Amino acid sequence: MSKNSELTVLYVCDDWPVCGAAFSVLGILEQMKKKGVNVIVAVNGQGFFYQKVKELGYTVYQIPYSRMAIPSEVSNFKLLIRKVPRYFKKIKSNNQFEKLLRNEKIDIVHYSSVTIDGGYEIVNRKKIPIVWHIREFLDDDLRWRFRDYNKSIKELENSDVILTVSNQVKEKFSKMIKTTDLKTIYNGIETSPFEELMKSKHSEVQIGMVGTIKEEKGHMELLKAFSKLSLVKKNIRLIFLGNFDPQNNQFHSELKKIVDEKKISEIVEFRGQQTDVQSIWSDIDIAVVASWAEAFGRVTVEAILAKCLVVGANTGGTKEILDYLDTGIQFEAKNIDDLTNKLDESVRLVEKKEFNTDVPREKALREFSVSKNASNIFRIYKKIRSKVDGEEL
Repeated sequence: MSKNSELTVLYVCDDWPVCGAAFSVLGILEQMKKKGVNVIVAVNGQGFFYQKVKELGYTVYQIPYSRMAIPSEVSNFKLLIRKVPRYFKKIKSNNQFEKLLRNEKIDIVHYSSVTIDGGYEIVNRKKIPIVWHIREFLDDDLRWRFRDYNKSIKELENSDVILTVSNQVKEKFSKMIKTTDLKTIYNGIETSPFEELMKSKHSEVQIGMVGTIKEEKGHMELLKAFSKLSLVKKNIRLIFLGNFDPQNNQFHSELKKIVDEKKISEIVEFRGQQTDVQSIWSDIDIAVVASWAEAFGRVTVEAILAKCLVVGANTGGTKEILDYLDTGIQFEAKNIDDLTNKLDESVRLVEKKEFNTDVPREKALREFSVSKNASNIFRIYKKIRSKVDGEEL
């Protein structure tokens, strides 16, 4: 690797749907391109993330590699009967990685999630430096587990650098990974759309939750707490922005049933998935982040940038961000009574205009920008490059 040559980085990615991880990685790709990095992307599907990367003009390889992590409910028996098909799938994907690495002359491989290890054997054999990015708890947030725990930990320990998106994630994985130091670099948010955000005017206090509607995100707890509060507060409205989890139609039915039973359909909206800042944040006064365990908490940062009062569960990245920015109101995760009380408190603060988001917002603009995130990661790349160049001399 010559000191004057262009740095070529292969980003091995999951084919994420519309979600925080997808936008965080897209932000990294854009910033690295601006820094002169030759960006190459490998994706294991042809869904939202693949299409977005292709649309943005990056060199992208669609390689059907399997995941190193799987849903926790998958039984060992199912793993056993899938072993042979998976073996042949791995041979095919490894051949594709072999060709990719030969054609593109990759300097660094950046695994963008702890759920994937596509091409690892080839990368390791060629002794290409590895950066591994852990942006999930696995069991606590995704309800996933490693397919082969010992093998996965060994692969992670062979990385040159392991990045985590929060200190909470770092703390968890530090107990498993012993040979490689973990470094926290907070995710980056594209802040410019928030500087142009126009908040709507409305007579009610509007409470919102943003993200895919699924059980572990706390939508049920919020709906029940809101229902209780609506008995004494008549000037509130609840807005859910996000699609229902296609894997759990029963949860969709359970939420709708509560809305009907409590006769609150006039003050509860399901707006579906929105993708632009104005559509998501213009109507929300109070943003609730009720996830049982957020590895980072992109929605928490976005809500602060959107000048919302945040009511967040006291777990994971949500608590870490609110503590770091010294803002928001925290409640005990999964505790409906505590959430009801904290919503009541937050509504009163909004009504009386007794909260100020300016100071935490300014800090969030500094600390969670895509440029700072990318600069910190680029610094890691340069250290790896210097080490490799030093070994070559």
